[in-house]
Amino acid sequence: MMTRFSNPSRRLLVGMAMVASLFAWSGPAASPAAAHEAHAGKMQTFLDTKLALRQMLPAGDQVVRRKEALSAASARWVKEALGVAVDADLYSFFLAKDASGAVTGVAMVTEFEYRHGAVSLALGLDPRGRVTQAAVLGIHEAYLPDLMRSTGKGILPGLAGLDVAGLAARAGAVNDDDQAGKVVMGRLRDMAAVLAGLDRQVRP
Repeated sequence: MMTRFSNPSRRLLVGMAMVASLFAWSGPAASPAAAHEAHAGKMQTFLDTKLALRQMLPAGDQVVRRKEALSAASARWVKEALGVAVDADLYSFFLAKDASGAVTGVAMVTEFEYRHGAVSLALGLDPRGRVTQAAVLGIHEAYLPDLMRSTGKGILPGLAGLDVAGLAARAGAVNDDDQAGKVVMGRLRDMAAVLAGLDRQVRP
């Protein structure tokens, strides 16, 4: 049933409220990427994903991108065996196999929030669970000085050959006032732990 307003002044107030609500809506919300650019400038890319993967996975092997849920059992194994707490969740990663079908390496490329922007990271593991390479692929331009005072950009020296425990030790040794280092090393540790769990899952 239609609502009726007998008071003229009330009709006027309702009409004004409807007009105000129309003008208050300013269109679709900005995307996260646009919001980051507004606060932190454009994303500065130092290393292309494909070039990074070539340095992290064996040359000549077949590389496929895969999505897989890390099971609760695997997450428990990561916590108990590697000492890193990770979420049982769906992850996207790269899987390398040789001609026989054997897994020869895994890698992950992902983006994490950093202050009002984001940082893009990549990391690879060999079949022994050791880092092949780790890299900062990009960061929003406002925070490039933070990065250059800390870990640096591109392929990060001194991390290849470390296992998850070694990477965790490096992350734990970062000074508390080094925010960029805390984020980069902490996230690389977590990525390595997740990859170790996923690698264990996909092997027969």
